[in-house]
Amino acid sequence: MADGLGVPTVVVANAGYGRFGAFVDIEPKVWQRHLDVNLTGTFHVVQSAVRVMSNGGSIVLTGSTASSFPCDLFSAYATTKAGVAMLARSLAAELGPRRIRVNAVLPGVIQSAMTESILHDPTTRRLVEQETPLGRVGEPSDVADVIVFLASDASRYVTGNAILVDGGQTTHGFPRWFSVDAAAGGEYGSHGERMAAFAT
Repeated sequence: MADGLGVPTVVVANAGYGRFGAFVDIEPKVWQRHLDVNLTGTFHVVQSAVRVMSNGGSIVLTGSTASSFPCDLFSAYATTKAGVAMLARSLAAELGPRRIRVNAVLPGVIQSAMTESILHDPTTRRLVEQETPLGRVGEPSDVADVIVFLASDASRYVTGNAILVDGGQTTHGFPRWFSVDAAAGGEYGSHGERMAAFAT
């Protein structure tokens, strides 16, 4: 969004790349891809915008619940998204005197191309719904509405925040796509299947 002179007043840096896998098996090129998309890409977008945001404004970065609540076998994604959340806090302090507000949104499990490969399984989807206090998977509009708020003048005194948009999932430490019986030293498997077996 820009003012009448074409100078941006709202910038949303929304990028995400994530691959599940054990840390010891992550290839350097996969690790680098996480950095390039999630963190370095965000850096380039925001830096370019700040250099021309002469009239102040709002910047919104897209992190993840994994920024603060990591889930197993997702270390590269969680690490880079934690960097995005810290970038928002750091820039809020640095850019405040220039009347630029910076915040992050931390989406939980949202119906999207990134989650489709997991949510298409009815058992897994049902587990997400059961473990989410609001009882459903998030929709893109749930995140978009928070971004609109942060971009608008309604949030004119809000900066340096990372707002969870997860239906309450992280209240109970969810999502957990994979888990392991740590006491038994077992291998990682579907968390949904483990919980189903435990309940019977």
